[in-house]
Amino acid sequence: PEGVIASTRLLLEASGDPELATWNELYIGLEIRDAAIALGLLARMRESGLMSFPLEDILNVDCWLSAFEIPELDDNGLLAPGASSSIRLNYLAMAIENLNFNITCTNCTSEGLTSLSDVTDILEDTGAMEQFEGRLVSFASDLLKSDFVQVLVDRLISDSSKKCPHSSVYSQNYTAPSYAGPSFPALSRESVETVVFTGSLALDVAVVLLAMSHRNTEIDASPLSGQDTLQVTAELPPLLDLTALGDILGSWADSGIDELNSYLGGKQEDLSGPAGDSDLGINILLRSLVLDENRVVAIQFEELFVAEAGVELRLNELRIRGLDTFTEFRALDAIAPQTLQNEFGWEHLSVEVDVSVITSSSAATDQRKLAPAETLTLSFGVSDARASVALLLAIDQDRLGALEFGSLLQMSKILPCFLSSAYNVELTELAVTAQQFDSLNVTGFLSPDLSDSLSNTTKTLVNEYEELILEAIPKVFGVSVRALINNWMSHYMNMDSNVACPSPLSPRLSGSGFVDFRDLLLPAKVARELGGSGLSPYGDLIRALLDIVNENVLKTDEKDGTAKINDLLIAPLTKSQSGEVGTLRYSGDLLNSGTSIDIGGLKANIGLKAYNGRIENVDSLGAPLSILDPVEDLAHILSNTASFGVGSSPLRFAVTLLLFVTNDDDLQLRNEVDIAVDLSSASVMLEALLKVTEGSFLGFPLRDFQNLQCWLATLPAPSLDSRGVRLPNSSPSAAMTNLAVSLASLNLNITCVSCSSPQMEEFATLLSTQAAVEDLGRVSNNLLNYATQLLGGEFLQIQIDRMISEAPMHCPHRSEYDPSAVALQYEAFESPDRTDDTITFLITLAIVASCMIIAVILVLTVVKCIVTRRNRRWV
Repeated sequence: PEGVIASTRLLLEASGDPELATWNELYIGLEIRDAAIALGLLARMRESGLMSFPLEDILNVDCWLSAFEIPELDDNGLLAPGASSSIRLNYLAMAIENLNFNITCTNCTSEGLTSLSDVTDILEDTGAMEQFEGRLVSFASDLLKSDFVQVLVDRLISDSSKKCPHSSVYSQNYTAPSYAGPSFPALSRESVETVVFTGSLALDVAVVLLAMSHRNTEIDASPLSGQDTLQVTAELPPLLDLTALGDILGSWADSGIDELNSYLGGKQEDLSGPAGDSDLGINILLRSLVLDENRVVAIQFEELFVAEAGVELRLNELRIRGLDTFTEFRALDAIAPQTLQNEFGWEHLSVEVDVSVITSSSAATDQRKLAPAETLTLSFGVSDARASVALLLAIDQDRLGALEFGSLLQMSKILPCFLSSAYNVELTELAVTAQQFDSLNVTGFLSPDLSDSLSNTTKTLVNEYEELILEAIPKVFGVSVRALINNWMSHYMNMDSNVACPSPLSPRLSGSGFVDFRDLLLPAKVARELGGSGLSPYGDLIRALLDIVNENVLKTDEKDGTAKINDLLIAPLTKSQSGEVGTLRYSGDLLNSGTSIDIGGLKANIGLKAYNGRIENVDSLGAPLSILDPVEDLAHILSNTASFGVGSSPLRFAVTLLLFVTNDDDLQLRNEVDIAVDLSSASVMLEALLKVTEGSFLGFPLRDFQNLQCWLATLPAPSLDSRGVRLPNSSPSAAMTNLAVSLASLNLNITCVSCSSPQMEEFATLLSTQAAVEDLGRVSNNLLNYATQLLGGEFLQIQIDRMISEAPMHCPHRSEYDPSAVALQYEAFESPDRTDDTITFLITLAIVASCMIIAVILVLTVVKCIVTRRNRRWV
């Protein structure tokens, strides 16, 4: 006998871009045979409704429903308090011996859907379809017994009387109320398993169908296709020339990109890496900055979850493996004035996702409770992958330059703002290949029978279609994915700029009209604790960038206190400059002078040479280390702290000195010494006041981003007198409020390289004694304190005030701009008669110290000369 068949038709249509256009009509059928169904149904039918039922409406379903007692519903379409349903399912039991699920393509332009039957045959062979059909009965039973179906039935009966012609409340033009959809029922664990199993199967099948759909697709893409189109365009706005960024950003731009690619894409020494000798710079950088000790990027999620139908799915962790297996790296290579090409290769890449699944336990049908969380892990990957990405960036320089900085402070607005300033942006090439495909793997949560069935089906599909999938990967990315990305970018390019990139000049919350650094640089909660508004009125971009710097660049080691920046930036930069990690070297002469003297009977030539200048252990930066730290209850103060000579290696300033004296009497004195000053745990703390005007900051145009004068112009100019001194009633907009420098210890090391005077050896030994070191450290700290007091005095503040006052004249986007402006001339100060002038005292101290050193050297020289002459007379 024929079974009961329930069927529907589904249309999948996409129009617009020819690469994405498709029309697919699907037939979905469910055939039930040899089924036994037992149900208990509560039905309260009105006697009058049945007895007076006219035969003319006997085929009208609404009229039969209206014969039941009409339930009272509230404004949300739910049973009103005290009301009851007129039809309710009390119990349901189903036993189906034969259930067949069928999905076929009746009219499809997609080659993959046309071959759908071939894939479903594999599902039949592996038993996956049997598992699905068996689970479908349980899922349907849960659904039919749920409140979800009951609410729909109640609404259907409530509306039926108004749709039945013989009803007293019949309305020919009746429109059913638009209630919100009922909540999906709480699913049992078995039903949730069914959903997960079905979804995993659907993903596997979708990958195969996607590959089939691109089997005969041809890739028609050239990296320079967009550039060729530009060249035949008659009128073009001034476009950014990517091959000559140095003309706009400075000479560092072109060379910087080349140097960066050379380092990241070239082999670098990596003795502690997985290869044991060398690796690409990008891999070393990723292991240093991004990856954990297991070479994994692990992204934790705290509040990313979906709770529906009595099930909570919580995304716990995303893990990416293989990021440090780059085999090729070349980024931002300008192959044409408006075209960039990027080429990457990986040995292996895989992604793992951990999801916690919490279901309702339905041991009792009238009481549900949450079961313990279970972890579901999904993973997939590719091996020997390569990607070549070419991007046309035809950026209108005028529109880009007119973008206001404040519009970009929200990270979600950066790309739309950037695209709104473009003449054209197009992904001209997206070539992705892989030599091996690791299909979706699902572990955890599923029962053993479902897990085995899913694993077996996945392996069978991969074995059958792996070659087809690998051949389709370049076509999927090169055609469909590229078209999707281009359509998305085109959407923003065609959008009104005021919508895509709204003006940032909206009312702010600081109240003072100046930027509150607590709200700019700190998370909302922390900003509120320090006295800020806590509403993030300046977006999240700068805060996110500062967090990246603090976590990946300035973070210090808990053991030795050194910072990551030493290995990340300082070490490679110093090695490229001097060939030695942590050393900056000046190869030329720092000083080279000589003179002849004639004092009494002593005639001699004296020379002094300083060379081999170097700074060693520059990579000793460490704790305490912080930049741009807002201060509690002070909206416009930033605190900065840096320490050098942290760890086992002090910061060393060294130079080689050569002093020689010669005359006609065979006097040959030659003393070559190496002088080094070691600084251990030298700390600098600076607090600065910066009152940045909100309007100037938020409305800052990008075209002047590199103009220091324009940034200074964001600070309100103080009122100055004719001498360039701030008036008493004018408050400063920038000032050094606190400056402190301290040294834990300072050592002076003098080593004779080649000395003909024995006294030089004694002199070097004397300066290296513990007492000399202590005295030198004490004097150095006193001098540093004295110098910081001078820097924080009126002289430096006057220079700051003058620079801020003159800045608007040198800033092109300011109304005060004058291209012919020169530095203002101020009246000279009258020299006061002060006997305690601090500057004079410091200069005098330096002169006296220099004279003492020269005197010691001369005494040693004279003594040596006298001894030499006496020895000659004795002989």
